[in-house]
Amino acid sequence: MTIVNHERKWGNSVTDSDTFRFYHISLYYMMVMEICKLVEANLKRDNNNFASLKRLNSQVFEIFGDCYKLTYQTVNQELEELRESTIFIKLRNYCDKEFAHSDADQTNGPLYFVGLNKSELLACEELLKKIKLIFDKCLSPYDFELNLLKETKTKNFLNSQDEYKSFSHRDFKEFLNWKTNYKP
Repeated sequence: MTIVNHERKWGNSVTDSDTFRFYHISLYYMMVMEICKLVEANLKRDNNNFASLKRLNSQVFEIFGDCYKLTYQTVNQELEELRESTIFIKLRNYCDKEFAHSDADQTNGPLYFVGLNKSELLACEELLKKIKLIFDKCLSPYDFELNLLKETKTKNFLNSQDEYKSFSHRDFKEFLNWKTNYKP
C-alpha cells in the first residue's frame, strides 16, 4: 500500500466529487474485507474462506508434512500475532460494523465513513508487508515468492489529477477559440 499525499494545486480537487467519495469507500471496503479474509482464523467448514492464509498454511503442511512443520508452526504464530495487533482489530471492527454486518451499527448510512488516519495507514502498510512475508513462507516449499508493484496507475492518477484537469481545461478553451476563429 502506498499512501498518496494529494496536493491541490488548482483549487477544488476532483477527488472531492461524489464519484471519488464512493470510490474511496469502495477501496476501503476491498482493502478491509480482503485483509480480514487473509488473516481469518475460522476454518470451521470445509468450504469456508479459501483466501485464508491459515487454510493455505494447513494445506501446504498436509502436502509437505514434517519438512514444513517448523514453518507451519511459525506461520500460525505470526498469524495469531497479526490478529491481535491494534491495526487488525481496527480493520476487523470496520469489517464487522461498517461493511459486512453494518445494518445495526450504521447511524448515518452506508456512505458515511471515516477512514484511517495517516499513522493507521502506515500501520496498515506494515501489516500488508507482514502478510506478504507470511504468504511467501507458505509458498517457500514451491520456491516461489509474491512480487508486489511499487508504483501503480491509480497512485499516478491521483497524484496528477489536478494537473491533468487544469491542462484539459486550458486545451479545451484553446480549442473553442480556434473553432470560433476558424475560417475555411
